Amino acid sequence: MAGTEGKRPADRVGTKNLDCPSCGGPIELRGFAKTKTLACEYCGSTVDTSTDAYELIEETEEAKRKSPIELGAKGELFGKTWQAIGYMRRSVLCDGTRYRWDEVLLFNPYHGNRYVVISNGHFMFVEPLPGKPTVHGNTAAYEGETYKHFTTANARVDYVLGEFPWEVRKGDRVTATDYVCPPHVLSEEANELETTYSRGTYIGRDEIEKAFGKVRNVGSPSGVAPGQPNPMKAEIGWFVPALGVAFALWFLVCAGYVVGSQSKQVAVVQVPQLTAADITAPEKPVTVSEQFVLDSSRDPATLKIDGHANVSNSWVYLDMMLIDKESETAIPLGLEISYYHGSDWTEGSRTAEVTIGDVPNGTYVLQIMRITGTGAATYNGPVQLSVHRDVWLFRYPCCAFFLIILVPLFYIGRYAVFEQRRWAESDHAGG
Repeated sequence: MAGTEGKRPADRVGTKNLDCPSCGGPIELRGFAKTKTLACEYCGSTVDTSTDAYELIEETEEAKRKSPIELGAKGELFGKTWQAIGYMRRSVLCDGTRYRWDEVLLFNPYHGNRYVVISNGHFMFVEPLPGKPTVHGNTAAYEGETYKHFTTANARVDYVLGEFPWEVRKGDRVTATDYVCPPHVLSEEANELETTYSRGTYIGRDEIEKAFGKVRNVGSPSGVAPGQPNPMKAEIGWFVPALGVAFALWFLVCAGYVVGSQSKQVAVVQVPQLTAADITAPEKPVTVSEQFVLDSSRDPATLKIDGHANVSNSWVYLDMMLIDKESETAIPLGLEISYYHGSDWTEGSRTAEVTIGDVPNGTYVLQIMRITGTGAATYNGPVQLSVHRDVWLFRYPCCAFFLIILVPLFYIGRYAVFEQRRWAESDHAGG
C-alpha cells in the first residue's frame, strides 16, 4: 500500500485519458503513476497500467456495479482532501453464508491512499499502518491500545472498478484477521507474497456524505459493526462519580436512621403454659399484658414483638391485639413459632418476630390468645414475648440501595446487550 510521499517530478499530479483495450470506452487515470491496475467503468475489464502498454489482464462482460461513492468525487476527511478513484467488493464465506462489504479507495497525491469500508450500512475510514502491531494470542497492541481478536477468514475480491496502486483482480484472496478496540479495527491481510496492516476508524454516514455527496446503494445500518462505539460507554462515564456521591449520601442517611432509632424495650409478656383443663376447654384462655407506654421521639414509629418458645418438632401460634387504652382502637397481629429437626436436618426456629409500623405514642396493652392443634405437634408450654419500640428496619436501607443502583444497572445492561450483539458476529460468539 502507498504511504505518505512528496510530489516528485516523475509523479506530477494530474489525470490521463486512455481507451479500454476491451470495449474501447474512454477511461481516466486519476492516480497516474501510482496506479498499477484499473478496472474499466464500462465493461469491468481489468487493465495493467504499470507500463505504457496498458495490457488487458482480465476481460469480463459482467454488469457494472456502481461505487457507493462516485469515482472522481473529492471530499475532506480528517483535515485532508481525498479523491475516490477505485471501488472493490469483497466477501468472506462463514458457515455456508457469504458476507459482503464494499471498499472505496481514496487518493491524495501527498498522503497516499486511504479507504472507506462499507458493511451493513456502517462506515469506516481505513489507513495503512507504517509499522507492525504486537500480537499475543487473541490480542494485538498498537500505539498504546489493546485490541481483541474478532475474526479470521479468507477474503475474496468479487468485483473491481477504477484504479488501484497494486495489481488486483476478481478472485484474489487473502487471509484477513481483524482485532477490535472501538472505535478502531486493526486488520491484517496476508497472502503468499506479503502481509499488510491497516487501522479503521468508525465514522458516521453523515460525515461521508458531507464530504463526497450522497452515497449510493447503501441501506440503513443493521446490527452492530465491529468498530462501532458503544453509545452506553459515555453514559457510564458520568454516572460512576455520581454513583459514588449517591452511595456516600446513602451511607450518611442510613447511619443517621440506625443511630437515631431507640430500639427500646418497653414490655415483657409471659404467656403461661396450658394446663390439662385449658387444653380440653372449649375456649382457650386469653392473656392480657400489663399496660405499657410508647413515648418515642419519633411518632408514629415501629413496634417489634420478639417471641421465644421451647418448641421441638412442634408449633405454636399467637393471635394478638395491640389495644390503645385511650382510643380503644386495636391493631391485629399474629406470631408463629415452629421448629422441626431430625438426625441431619433442621427447619424453623425457636424464636420469631413480627414488626408493625406507624404505631402512635400512647398507652397500650397486648391481648394474646393461643391457637393450638391436637397431637404431638402442638406445643402447650410457655411463650415469652419482648416488646421493643422504634426499631430500625433493614428493608428501608435496602430499598434505598436498590433505587440507587437501578439506573446504573439499566445502563450496564444496555451496554452488555450492545456488546453481545457486536461479538455475536465474531469468531468468539457465545464465548
